[in-house]
Amino acid sequence: MGVFGARAVLLVVFVAAAWPKLMDPDSLATAVYHYDLLPERWIGLVAVVLPGVELAAAAGLLFRRARAAAELLIAGLLVVFIAAASVALARGMAGIDCGCFGSGRALGVTLILEDAALLALAAYGIHASWRSTQQPRRISA
Repeated sequence: MGVFGARAVLLVVFVAAAWPKLMDPDSLATAVYHYDLLPERWIGLVAVVLPGVELAAAAGLLFRRARAAAELLIAGLLVVFIAAASVALARGMAGIDCGCFGSGRALGVTLILEDAALLALAAYGIHASWRSTQQPRRISA
């Protein structure tokens, strides 16, 4: 898969993940609450802000000048998602609603592996963005 394909996968996944959360922030708030990682006063804020951040990151992939920042943001989100899921699993919370895609999908090792694969795609995009800035420039006489 080329870098275009990696970015297309990230774009589709992050739009598909954000849209249901935008439509039903209460379900996301409930899922975030069950992770038991944040103070209760932050849960509503996370439920409202997170889908917008995911959409903004996905949209950034569409614009050359924003692409590297969007890929870094996506990578950061995925690291947070992987960490939260890992902590929850370590605490014996397997099976709680993961809060992904607005569905009742259960938290499990498969989710962490999927997020790790998406993180690898984001890293590939970051590398490609970085390499494109390192290309030597021709000077016209």
